[in-house]
Amino acid sequence: MEKQGTKMSSSTDMRTSPSPRPKKKAKADAFAAPAAAKDASTDISPFDLTIELIGRVATFGLDNDVLNICLAVGPKKSTIIRKEVLRDNIPYLLVSFVRFIAPRGSTAKCKLNYKAWMDSNPDWKKLVTPAAMLRNINVVTGLGDFALLPLMPFCNPAVAAEIGLVEALKFLIEEKGIGVNDYHWTSYQESPPSHVLASAMDAEDTECFDYLLSREDLNITALENDGTEDPLRLLHAAMMCTSSKHPYFFSTIAQHPRVDVNEFVTFKDLGVVTALIILTAIDVSNMTDQIWLEKFEILLKAGSNIHLRTEDFVSPYDLLLATLEEKTGGEAEKYQKALALIKKMGLTERPPPAEA
Repeated sequence: MEKQGTKMSSSTDMRTSPSPRPKKKAKADAFAAPAAAKDASTDISPFDLTIELIGRVATFGLDNDVLNICLAVGPKKSTIIRKEVLRDNIPYLLVSFVRFIAPRGSTAKCKLNYKAWMDSNPDWKKLVTPAAMLRNINVVTGLGDFALLPLMPFCNPAVAAEIGLVEALKFLIEEKGIGVNDYHWTSYQESPPSHVLASAMDAEDTECFDYLLSREDLNITALENDGTEDPLRLLHAAMMCTSSKHPYFFSTIAQHPRVDVNEFVTFKDLGVVTALIILTAIDVSNMTDQIWLEKFEILLKAGSNIHLRTEDFVSPYDLLLATLEEKTGGEAEKYQKALALIKKMGLTERPPPAEA
């Protein structure tokens, strides 16, 4: 069936189409705040909220807050936020250093934080004034002025080396005239002043260590610490080192042409002994059996004489055999492996006595 009614022509439609009705004004909200007059100095539109401004605001937040903001804006803009957060932010350094000197503090994390801060503050060297160096370089960490701590890695070469801040270490030696063989307090309160190279072996990388080794004025046979009764050298400091880079540190010093691995030194109750006897006779905390075996092999490859006798007619080989007789089970395993290594290298035969 045909629908009733007809369509109006387009001309009729145009003539009779009603004009749009005016929109009603929104009713005033009795609880709405009165509109404030716009002020060019305070009115901020969304387009004025720059990434730099977000970064400055982030300085008032916690670490997780800043991290979440950086994750939200992406890698490119987070770089800008990081620079804004770290610019002139001395409290950030304070927190980083306090966490570093705390028990189980992370050396790698402290280095990362300081390097990021230095990148955002390229004029950091201006903070290293004569007064700051005088107050920081001979201060035992934790006993001095708390406000000194953030600048200590910039003013004390031993602390810069143990964190791994090679830029700060170079600056202190090359521009501030700090001696490469000087002894300074480190971040360890109970330790005596340490040689800068010994401090560098606390770092989790080799940058500072390699820089110091590259200097002709470095005394590779220097004592590890100043003012102690035990005359242990840098070789022994490397032998006791348990950082992740210990094989590199120890092998580099042990194979150095000016280092004698068979030198006799006085070591506590052991008397006058060589490095190999010290390693065999003592238990070093935090030194696993695997690390111990690596150090034992390094000394053998560097030319340690396992048959060299002390004043008491004891050689490292004799001590190893005697220790094996005392140990049982798992305690004897590392000494058994050391003996197998000696046999593998063909060192079990005692050399004939020297002719008179």
